[in-house]
Amino acid sequence: MRILDRLYKKGRKQTDVEEMLGQARAIGSLVDKVVNKVLERHFETLLQQSIVYLVTGVWGASKEGKIDPIQEEIHREVETSLTEILAALDLDRLREAQKYSILFVIRELIVSRIGYALERFKSSAGGGPDESASMLDEIKPLGEA
Repeated sequence: MRILDRLYKKGRKQTDVEEMLGQARAIGSLVDKVVNKVLERHFETLLQQSIVYLVTGVWGASKEGKIDPIQEEIHREVETSLTEILAALDLDRLREAQKYSILFVIRELIVSRIGYALERFKSSAGGGPDESASMLDEIKPLGEA
């Protein structure tokens, strides 16, 4: 909660903090939406492919040439979500380099979230209990981020 304490010390009002958290939740919700959508539609294919396949789909480009139809669909889904996220962030005044940097971070977050879900499924389907997973399941979150 030190972050919130620092925000209050700088003279921010409660409404400013609520607005900030509200926007962060909205962006998080949009990221969750695209991650879940990609996993629901392409789970089996993504399980059989390497992480490079996913990265290529999210970015919509491959060093080896054309991407396949599933990667094109993943790219369309991600691009639609990125447009929604940028609109929610109200970043019209940014330079192209700044905009690209933000989109880069969001794309990497999407890749990480999907990749984690796939690896988590693979490890749990591999048999045997995952002790670290059971420990994580017992952790209770404190506060909101």
